[in-house]
Amino acid sequence: MFSFGMGLYRKTQSVIWD
Repeated sequence: MFSFGMGLYRKTQSVIWD
């Protein structure tokens, strides 16, 4: 769960920065 949440957060952040 933590890994999934962290991955989702990083993915979202990547989209924002991208």
